[in-house]
Amino acid sequence: MGKVSTLKSPTRKVGVDMNLAGAWRSLGTFDLDKADIDAVLDAAETIVLNQANGATGKLRTTDAMQTPPMVLQYWSRDKGWEDSRHVAG
Repeated sequence: MGKVSTLKSPTRKVGVDMNLAGAWRSLGTFDLDKADIDAVLDAAETIVLNQANGATGKLRTTDAMQTPPMVLQYWSRDKGWEDSRHVAG
């Protein structure tokens, strides 16, 4: 499962969201059993780096099976992928 290996629940669907200007926008929901999640996250990084045009863009992964979705990880240009407080520890 690569970068989303910290997923501790039986959930198999992960949301990927992008934030360029203060609001989170969904890039899609991906099934961990079918998608190459590392390729998805690499593509998301490429999108945010190219769309940001020098601005600070961010990404996050969420547990798409929960309402509201629980954040699993955050990504920033400076720090890369980091576990959220919900899964860290």
